[in-house]
Amino acid sequence: MRNWLGDWLEKTRIKHAKIWMGVFITIMAALVIFNLFIRPHHVEFGYDAYCGFWAVFGLGVCLLMVFVMKKIVQPFLAGPEDSYDSNE
Repeated sequence: MRNWLGDWLEKTRIKHAKIWMGVFITIMAALVIFNLFIRPHHVEFGYDAYCGFWAVFGLGVCLLMVFVMKKIVQPFLAGPEDSYDSNE
């Protein structure tokens, strides 16, 4: 049995990449604009009362995690270049 849903998603992803990107960016922008008018009932921290705080916070934490993983954790996990050579 073929995976028709996976095939369809792959085909539309390749053919209509710009359309999908536009749809997702529009949805994200709409959510930030809705945040201008719809406020949380109880603000937990001082900064989360600002529009788009959680979006900017999430992006910042994501970029920080990428930096930490790439620059700090990866050198500990990666061995020397020739550690898997069978020529000893």
